[in-house]
Amino acid sequence: MIKNTIIFILTQFISIFCVFQSHALENKHEVSLGYGLWSTYDLAYMADTELTGLPAEYELTNHTGTINLEYLYRRETKVSFGGIVSFSNQTFDHNLCRYDKIEDLFPSPFQHYYVAAKTRHNRLVLMSKLHLLWVTDRNVYMYSKFAAGTDIKFITESPLADDYKAQNRTKLNFAAQVSPICVNAGYENLRFYLECGIGSQAMVELGISYRFGK
Repeated sequence: MIKNTIIFILTQFISIFCVFQSHALENKHEVSLGYGLWSTYDLAYMADTELTGLPAEYELTNHTGTINLEYLYRRETKVSFGGIVSFSNQTFDHNLCRYDKIEDLFPSPFQHYYVAAKTRHNRLVLMSKLHLLWVTDRNVYMYSKFAAGTDIKFITESPLADDYKAQNRTKLNFAAQVSPICVNAGYENLRFYLECGIGSQAMVELGISYRFGK
């Protein structure tokens, strides 16, 4: 699993590099730093208790949002390519139930759960991205962003119950981001952007970008 994921990541970045080299005389480099809120990962855990009516096994108690470092190789055409590195952190209460049968929980299900451990998820997301321009102007342009790659999750646990054994581990998952409405505005080199969508990065992301290398 890990070997296949490493090969997939390397293939992504090699393909991006080849595209960059083939258009090196026509493009500009653009690096950006952004902050995003409400990734699908955060939202899934937020909704767990609401949907089931029971305490979630992993109850989200704190999340940092996502810090996103991105690179784009701008082309003269409507399509540009790049890469994304995202960092985020989530903290959970790992809840366990004292009973095996769900009918034993009622009428007061919450009192039968206890916090067995504090769990921390440190996430590193690596994705290739595509920008599709649909409004272009010197100072403002609008685009859609599509990205796919790998979500690497480093899980550490701090036991709170005597009978709980910590399970530190690493998990790999597919990552994707679809942001249909994005706006980038500013000066020739220094610009600001807003992206709205859904995926492994965020529902809303704000950031600053810098262009260089004509």
